[in-house]
Amino acid sequence: MINPKVSHWLPPRPGQSLAGADRPAGDHLCWPFLPGQQGQWLASLEQAGKLRRPVLPRECTHNAHMYYILLPNLQQRTHFIEGLKAKNILSVFHYIPLHSSPRGQQVGRTVGDMTHTNQTSDRLVRLPLSLGLEEHLTDGITQVMAAA
Repeated sequence: MINPKVSHWLPPRPGQSLAGADRPAGDHLCWPFLPGQQGQWLASLEQAGKLRRPVLPRECTHNAHMYYILLPNLQQRTHFIEGLKAKNILSVFHYIPLHSSPRGQQVGRTVGDMTHTNQTSDRLVRLPLSLGLEEHLTDGITQVMAAA
């Protein structure tokens, strides 16, 4: 369940109260693959070495504003994103490290060769998130990941 104190919810119209009675319960906002929900296929794919899931300490709850996975390498990440796109499912790589960005190269500085940062950036993919993520989308994600 999403903690309503940290969820990113806005009222549907200007001036509507943010009082507890007007705020959604939050369960329907959870990404459907979070632990304890429909996510057991992720555990089996992780055990098979196809991906790595986020590590969430026991005392924390996932706020579900995004869900990422780490794939083994850039080639597999690219293949995974292309496979989803072929099924009309949009997923993107998550970020470009600051030291690699145009502005970061102009004004930034690094210590070391940034190997781990670069490798993590190459492996990271953000899975799609939407309210009421349809089952055919979750099935498509499962099929592409299992085939990778």
